[in-house]
Amino acid sequence: MVMFSKPQNALKRAEELIAVGQKQAALDTLHEIISSRRHRQHHKVLETILMRYMELCVEMRSGKLAKDGLHQYRNTVQQLQPGSLETVIRYFVKLSEEGAEKARAQAESAVVSLADVDLEASETPESLLLGLVSGEDSKDRSDRALLTPWLKFLWETYRTVLEILRNNAKLERLYHECAQQAFRFCLKYKRKTEFRRLCEILRTHLQSIVKYQDQPNTKGHNRMPQVTLHNPETLQMHLETRFGQMSHASELELWQEAFRSVEDIHGLMALSKRMPKPQLLAAYYDKLSHILWKSEQYLFHAAALHKFFTLSRSQNRSLTAAQLGQLASKLLLAVLCIPTEKSSRGDTDSYLEIDERSEKNKRLANILALPSVPSRAALLTSLVATGVLQLVAPELRQLYDNLEKQFHPLELCGKVAATFEYIRGTETLAPYAKPLQDVVLLRLLKQLSQVYQSMSLEQLVSIAPFMTTHGMEKFIAAAVREADIEVRINHVTRSVAFGQNAFVSQRENPVEGPSLQPLRSQLMRVQLTELSKRLSLAMKMIAPERAQARRAKKRDALGAVARALPEEHKQMLARKLVIERNKEMIEQMISRREAEQEALRRKIEQKEREAEQARLAEESRKREHERQRREKQELERQLALDRVEELKKNMSLAGSKAFEGMDEAELATLDASAILVKQVEQIDKEKREIQSRTKSIERKTDHFERAMRLEELPLLAAQFEREKEEARVRWESQQETRLKNSKEVYKKDLAVKARLLRMRDDQAKYAATLLARRREDYEAAQRNFDEHVLEVLEQRKQELAEKRERERE
Repeated sequence: MVMFSKPQNALKRAEELIAVGQKQAALDTLHEIISSRRHRQHHKVLETILMRYMELCVEMRSGKLAKDGLHQYRNTVQQLQPGSLETVIRYFVKLSEEGAEKARAQAESAVVSLADVDLEASETPESLLLGLVSGEDSKDRSDRALLTPWLKFLWETYRTVLEILRNNAKLERLYHECAQQAFRFCLKYKRKTEFRRLCEILRTHLQSIVKYQDQPNTKGHNRMPQVTLHNPETLQMHLETRFGQMSHASELELWQEAFRSVEDIHGLMALSKRMPKPQLLAAYYDKLSHILWKSEQYLFHAAALHKFFTLSRSQNRSLTAAQLGQLASKLLLAVLCIPTEKSSRGDTDSYLEIDERSEKNKRLANILALPSVPSRAALLTSLVATGVLQLVAPELRQLYDNLEKQFHPLELCGKVAATFEYIRGTETLAPYAKPLQDVVLLRLLKQLSQVYQSMSLEQLVSIAPFMTTHGMEKFIAAAVREADIEVRINHVTRSVAFGQNAFVSQRENPVEGPSLQPLRSQLMRVQLTELSKRLSLAMKMIAPERAQARRAKKRDALGAVARALPEEHKQMLARKLVIERNKEMIEQMISRREAEQEALRRKIEQKEREAEQARLAEESRKREHERQRREKQELERQLALDRVEELKKNMSLAGSKAFEGMDEAELATLDASAILVKQVEQIDKEKREIQSRTKSIERKTDHFERAMRLEELPLLAAQFEREKEEARVRWESQQETRLKNSKEVYKKDLAVKARLLRMRDDQAKYAATLLARRREDYEAAQRNFDEHVLEVLEQRKQELAEKRERERE
């Protein structure tokens, strides 16, 4: 390739190559100018070259060359002309988006085009075969052929631009605009995988900013100005980008990525010295509540809605009374949907699970800027204190009274039925119907357990008409497993028993909602605590001298501490001397380390000088290689001219007809590339003529084959009729044989049945005898077990009495 002294000459040469269809050669020419060290000074024509270079890259979908060109141009203009780089990048992104949009339009037009479609057949044989093999329809295939390559290139464009603009303070606004465009691209074309990768890229860039923002610029004058999060405008732009990321993740239903975006936003808000704008903060809590609802974190969903309601109520002046009432109704239902906090019955795995859940809850509370983990009772208290109940609909206020204030287990479901119809009929409140139904059912079982000892399962299902028997059993099993209630189902009597076992402890959380009386298990749980308190009080009354002895012992301990204080002071002074000596040793070690670092720095400088010398030698070698390359090109040009002479002398060679009728003057004006283009065009023309003749021969052969098929059709029809008659006769014979065999088998089966019916009474008698014997064995084993339990209990009582006697002695 020829070296150009001016960029204008390279641009002119590239336009000439494009005019003759050699776009790859034109792209190489422009890339050579952009990469050349001779043209590192910014000129207006260099920006024009970049524009043309980007057009060629987009047209040929060459993302690698586009990325390399942008890197080279950034190094040239980032210090003095960053606006030029911004113009080029915007133009590049615009061209890529337009190309993708055109490809999308072509793919859609290819699907709906009816030019070659049979109007009487919904599917062609070719489309049916492709659908069976690949499982795709015509739209998928057209998208893969036309749209997918452009989507890959557009995605590569966004990645390249974000990589070019990362950590550049002068173009950070363009960086965030391109990130928002990439979000919209992923949403428009439903690119979930690319959206995840985009979020990881932005997260990596942010981590790099945090890591290097406080380091000084020591890389020389060509280093770009760094982005620092200490700048409020920069932090605000990052927050807006993360808000857009969270919003688009929610629309794509990527809830895990949306939650990661929430964590990023919380981290950025923690770095900020001032609170974000109320509008952004309200949008943050609104989206966060939606994400938490999808993850079934009902407690923190309600807490996020509470934050959103508080902000909207205090900051949004345009909020109408109806809108405020809708927000209040949604908030009340969210709080009422919170299930009872899960607890454990004491096994190790459950304690580990509680620790993990506690850490997760603290993390979510930190994201919501809450001082501690919220609770259902605290949220309800806050709603009452802030007057939210006065803003909700009357039906929801009645629901709150039924669940939290009134105690009427037999009428609870009937009273809330109308409220549930209202909730399901309201679009914004309908999602809360199912969780609220579970809360109502759990509250019903808790209230019944305080009134009834047992109840038939049919009666329980009739009290809760929205549940089936199977659903009720399933719900009770889940609630007992989570230690929410103490209920036992007796499938023999079809009944349920409430709180009968005094040694099964329910959850240790306080009872929520209206309560009539505690269960036996709740009383048993606090029995030992009450016994300990009463015994301690009795000991103080019986033996007051023990309390005096303890007070004397405490005074002696304080006197010993006062006597040991001087010695402790001396030890502290000695420790101070040791610390001073350690400081001196550390300073000496630091001095030695600095000397070693200085020696290492000198070695590095020596290596850099050696590397610079090697670089100069490499540049000299490259110049020599470039000179040899130019000589080679000149030789190739001479060979091309010799080829022209040979073509003029021998017109029978391929492509020689292109030069017929041209005189010496016209041939002299053509360069090597033009000669090659004309020869290739002539070869293509001859090839097309050969293909036309071949198609004519194929058409004649096709007509002959079609005539043969027409003659063959009557013969094939006669053969088909013969085979059809033979198949009918064969089927009738097989059908007669099958009917005969079936009748014989049926007669044999009737005889076997008559023989076995005589054994039915004997079998029933034997089953009754066996069942009675096993029932007697079971009752005997049950009596033995009860006697053994009584003996063990009596023995343990005696051991406990003896142990207490020994402790008293």
